[in-house]
This record gives sequence, structure tokens and C-alpha cells, in this order.
Amino acid sequence: VYLKSDGMLLLNSDGLNLTSGDYELKVSVGDLLGNTKQLTVPLRVVANFNLSSVSVVPNPASDRAIIRYRLGAAADEVIIRIYDSAGRRIKSINGDTFTGDNYVEWDLTSFRGKKVANGAYFVKVEAKSGSQKITADAKVAVLQ
Repeated sequence: VYLKSDGMLLLNSDGLNLTSGDYELKVSVGDLLGNTKQLTVPLRVVANFNLSSVSVVPNPASDRAIIRYRLGAAADEVIIRIYDSAGRRIKSINGDTFTGDNYVEWDLTSFRGKKVANGAYFVKVEAKSGSQKITADAKVAVLQ
């Protein structure tokens, strides 16, 4: 916690993994003469709803692919859509909705359950929270 020149307290939250919610920040200060003061401040954490770090491993994939993504706050719904190089959707997978790192496994099959052909595929991760919708993309090569 730092005291800024305008009298505002600045909390460095690096290393803290606080989820959205209400908290109490208890501050205790003292000087060299032994004078102390304690203060309790209400604190509301509002997580930033974002989607980042979308990747596919291994790449190229031969028997399965792990699609990874990071959510800044919990989502109501996450859908992963996979498209072939012609832009046709070949698979949709429901993803985990938790804050932090998430992943889903794609078995390299289409909606019909058949293995996809060798080639380039595009992965679109879409996360929804209330009226907010965010997307991020990745690519994967399939070589079976």
C-alpha cells in the first residue's frame, strides 16, 4: 500500500488473486515516536472481464489438440468454434467459465465424429458475461 501525494492510498494487487466481491482493507501506520493509527476501509473488487492467451498445443496436432485461454473474470458461457480453411464451422465445444487459465481438448473430429483432414484450422473462443461478449482467435495445423 502506497500513500500518494494527493492523500489517496494505492494498493498494488500484484500477487493477489481477488475475485469480484466486497472486502475490508485494514491499514495500520506508525511513526518513530510510537504513535499509531488504524483504519478499516471498505473495498470493492470488480474484475476486468477479458479473454487472453488463446493458444493451441501441440501445434501441429496429430491426434488431439488442447485449446488454452485465460479469463480475467468468470464468464456465463464460453464456446469454442473451430473452422476449416474454407470458413465452414466444423465443431463447437463448450468451454470452462472460470476466472484464470482454462482449457478444452479437441479430439480432431468434426460434428459428425470423423477425423478432420490435414490442413489449417481456425479456433474462435467466445466468452459471454451478461451483455458483454468477447472473442479471441488462434490457428492450428492438423497433420495426422
